[in-house]
Amino acid sequence: MNQGHRNLFTSILNKPTKQSVLCKYIHEALKPHANALVEDKKTSKVLSGEFAKQFPMNILVAEDNLSNQKLIEHILVRLGFTIVIKGNGQDAIDELNENDYDVVFMDAQMPEIDGIEATRTIRQSDIKQPVIIALTANAMQGDQEECLQAGMNDYLSKPIKLEEVVKMLEKWHAQKLSIESDRSFGMALL
Repeated sequence: MNQGHRNLFTSILNKPTKQSVLCKYIHEALKPHANALVEDKKTSKVLSGEFAKQFPMNILVAEDNLSNQKLIEHILVRLGFTIVIKGNGQDAIDELNENDYDVVFMDAQMPEIDGIEATRTIRQSDIKQPVIIALTANAMQGDQEECLQAGMNDYLSKPIKLEEVVKMLEKWHAQKLSIESDRSFGMALL
């Protein structure tokens, strides 16, 4: 195995693998993820469902993995948002053609049309342009640049954490207000 790719794996098993050894490694690999979920739940108790009232936004989630859908839905609903979830890039594009959204959490790797291609399509369309935040499990160097070059505004690594989602929403809500303020100021000058 290439030494540069060792950090991509939590464990390396030799074949044939005994069931007990496989179970042990699976259990160990899931521990950090379980701890992250517990940490997110503790933090979410600190935040109230009033967050969405303070930072109102329409949010679309484009994510094909059911576990990731449930996690981001849990976080956003706890913050007080009502969200729409689509399971692939094409469905997300279709939804954006039908309805306006302020923010799209876009998984980079999905069936039919991945998040990168979906973002390029959205950016070339004449719809109201949302903030698109990449969600990706790939923390490889260059992944963030690829997402940004495709037209995504920002980037979150999976597993997502409540604090990161909150910071991201606060940041882009402020940007949205700034853009709207500039637009209304420009209209007042006319």
